[in-house]
Amino acid sequence: MPLHDLRHRCVRDAVMNGVPVPVVARLLGHSNVCMTLRHAHLGELHIAAAAERAGQAIVDQAMTGLEEADSRQRQRSINQSPGSGGGSAPEISSSS
Repeated sequence: MPLHDLRHRCVRDAVMNGVPVPVVARLLGHSNVCMTLRHAHLGELHIAAAAERAGQAIVDQAMTGLEEADSRQRQRSINQSPGSGGGSAPEISSSS
């Protein structure tokens, strides 16, 4: 394999394994990321896989946020329930 082909393969593998394109560009001495993207030879399957990973990251982030919000809501409910020590004691009415 010619050295230049190996360079292209390394760029593609680095990008597909999550190394940010600007980082790869700096490692290779490229002045801008356009040259790096040309070396990466990303095909439709690569783009689809990256989109899937990005979508999953968004879903994971959203689920984490929902779980944290649910936990805060449960904590507020516990603090506001009678006998929890979080609120005032219920009033006792006297019947005459």
